[in-house]
Amino acid sequence: MKWAYFIFIGSMIFTVLCIILFITIPGFPLFIFFFLPPIYCWGYKAQSDSDSYSVPKCPHCGKALLYGKTRFCPHCGKAL
Repeated sequence: MKWAYFIFIGSMIFTVLCIILFITIPGFPLFIFFFLPPIYCWGYKAQSDSDSYSVPKCPHCGKALLYGKTRFCPHCGKAL
């Protein structure tokens, strides 16, 4: 998602700006930690696209077997 990249880049720019202002201006509020959570968006798509769970697949057609233990593939009909 493009909005996740924009949020990530914007929060990083704002974080660096707040750190610079905190160092240069005495008493500047350091509230950058409220803008750091969008970093989670950076890995969100990679996390959703990953195959973290294993689904058994047919060795012939490659489609997912959703019915547990079967002897034949419901898609191509070949024996497993």
